[in-house]
Amino acid sequence: MVFVAVLAAVTSNPAGFRFRGDTLGIDVSLAWIGPLLFGLGAILSLVVAWRQFRHSPAVAPWNRRNMQWAVVLMAALPFQFVLLRFGSPGSLSDQIGVLVTIVQWFMVGRIFRPYATFQAQPKPYHGG
Repeated sequence: MVFVAVLAAVTSNPAGFRFRGDTLGIDVSLAWIGPLLFGLGAILSLVVAWRQFRHSPAVAPWNRRNMQWAVVLMAALPFQFVLLRFGSPGSLSDQIGVLVTIVQWFMVGRIFRPYATFQAQPKPYHGG
């Protein structure tokens, strides 16, 4: 659905289909790369969903490592709030706040990643 919306936006106004990040001074045209990225993302999502559906009906368990990543993400929120709330637009603190936000989005993937759980093996008794 999003891919169709991207195609409609590009065909109706290619010059207006841009990514603008005022804080970091980014201005990039997405007229050519946007539909390609969204199309590849849609295909990749379907392939991964199909593989998951075929091979793994079980839900991955939430374990200690997932909780540690969630704590790291939550610990950064007050720091991010201060940077974005009290910094002026375009200032160094605003730029750092935006970069912290980008890193947090990468961390979200780590939080929900299924990590292997290791169970402690009993130590062999060697008599004594």
